Amino acid sequence: MRGSRRERWKPASNPVNRAVAFFVLLLALAATPAVAQAHSRTGGYQNMAHEVARDYESPYPLVHGIPMVDYGSFRARNPVTTAQYGLANWTLWVLHHERDRLRRARRAADWLVATQRKTGQWLYRFAYRSPGTTMELPVPWASALAQGQAISLLRRLYFHTHRRQYLRAARRALAPLGRSVARGGLLRWRRGEIVFEEYPTERRSLPLNGHLQTLIGLYDLSDLSPTARRWFRRGVRSAAGILPDYDAGGGRSLYSLVNLSGFPPFLADDGYHSEHVEELRLLNRLSPHRAFRRYIARWSS
Repeated sequence: MRGSRRERWKPASNPVNRAVAFFVLLLALAATPAVAQAHSRTGGYQNMAHEVARDYESPYPLVHGIPMVDYGSFRARNPVTTAQYGLANWTLWVLHHERDRLRRARRAADWLVATQRKTGQWLYRFAYRSPGTTMELPVPWASALAQGQAISLLRRLYFHTHRRQYLRAARRALAPLGRSVARGGLLRWRRGEIVFEEYPTERRSLPLNGHLQTLIGLYDLSDLSPTARRWFRRGVRSAAGILPDYDAGGGRSLYSLVNLSGFPPFLADDGYHSEHVEELRLLNRLSPHRAFRRYIARWSS
């Protein structure tokens, strides 16, 4: 987010995309497989080390140190935005060792600890429609994307502080990923394989980004949790198996599989398409698979 790129950026139109838009931009700016190699469990997050400017500030106003997202008729905190804000500041602390960046990352992590439900979920308390559909999410609702990215931040703060509350919250966040949507969790199946659901509507949505980002969170915790390690391995296998479902032809990917629920195919825009490629590059480094390499090449063309 430097120079003219940062000045040209505008929040996406729909509420949840608006909350993750700055992170999508960061991934879209990545140009080579080397960027995806910057990820580690305790270091900078994914390619943020390459793309977050040293003077980065939240695109949303901060209230008590937590981003407050403007949804037009109201403002609300968003667990995905908060986790990403924390990860950006953590990454800048790793790079530059500025204590204020660490303080901001810890404040975001502390908010996640304080707002996590006993079920392990972080909840959205406003109505929302799954992108590309007319399906409304019941209030309150959770998201696998929030679970995965919160785990990534909490894992890093536990590494630095050794405070058990961060590790406990990260481990607790796994529980919804192991329960089906029908039972109040965030797990679905496709072709006999598990898929982590970003939008737990009554019928399937299955955004690819939500599943892949959840896998990255599971990887980050896999050295401290056998459950995370098991879900990561199963999720990688499922990702490899379902990638053909997201192939839109012509070198493009689908944003989600809402077409399986009776809606028109929902093509990923340029930002999300680039993000799919970068996430596959990262996952192929963490857990190599020929299907990942195939679709990296196919979608990079």
